[in-house]
Amino acid sequence: MRIEIRSAHVFGMTPRETARAVEWAESGWLYALGLLNSGHHAGFTVVFGSGTVAEWSVRPLRYLELRTTDDLARHVERTHPRPELSS
Repeated sequence: MRIEIRSAHVFGMTPRETARAVEWAESGWLYALGLLNSGHHAGFTVVFGSGTVAEWSVRPLRYLELRTTDDLARHVERTHPRPELSS
């Protein structure tokens, strides 16, 4: 995202927007990283000289652990052992 924002000035950003983009790419991304680490989304918007608006946004990713049925069977066996049957 930082690289895209840094290079977007070639698409016709105004000098003010270019300064904002460079400042965000230099240090503003640290605030965005803090937001992501705390579970919030972050973004950055610029307006080009033509009036076109570009927005970059990122959201935190939550991982879901995928297991095979064999993994699940071993987990269930460890956490819920079957009672031994007496004969």
